[in-house]
Amino acid sequence: MGKRLFFVFSLLQLASIVMFNACSGNQNKKTDAPKYEIIVSWPVFGGIFTVEAGGETFFDSTEAYEGETITLTAISESRYFFGGFDLYPIQELNGEGNIWTFTMPGEAVTVTAFFPTEDEPSFTVTVTQPAEGGTFTVAGCCGEANYGNIEAVETETLTLTAIPDSGFEFNGFTVDPVQELSGEGNIWEFTMPAEAVTVTASFTDFL
Repeated sequence: MGKRLFFVFSLLQLASIVMFNACSGNQNKKTDAPKYEIIVSWPVFGGIFTVEAGGETFFDSTEAYEGETITLTAISESRYFFGGFDLYPIQELNGEGNIWTFTMPGEAVTVTAFFPTEDEPSFTVTVTQPAEGGTFTVAGCCGEANYGNIEAVETETLTLTAIPDSGFEFNGFTVDPVQELSGEGNIWEFTMPAEAVTVTASFTDFL
């Protein structure tokens, strides 16, 4: 009887050790998950913004896990208004007003904000949709997508997103007057000059 009790007790001890190691392993996996940097690039003038990650609010660069929801809150100074956030690499923004969110990717992200003055002039971005092959959007202030013309101020970052139809592939964007484009795939950006521009896209039938 004593030997049997000792055997049962030993099995219970072994099971406890296995369960403890399993729990520790799961905890270590969460702890060991890599964090990626959120680099805060302050605007020269017009306002500041905060970054909320992991339940904490930061006024400077911080780190976050992939898949974590990051909240950006813009705080404009007197005589300035919030003109939008700019993220690199480009990320999808959701929100309204001065508060916007994005999902942290598995890489570092640089965030800046744009604060034009209330009396700063705006210029027209004329959107010329192609006759066939697909459409595209232009996102200006706060990442709001538009299929038609928009107004933008000088130095505002504009995001162009191509949407090919079935059987077509995206060839590229054209901005007139010519502006430097940066990006990859179907999403590209350029900085608004102090004049009106026209944007077009081209798509090729690959069937």
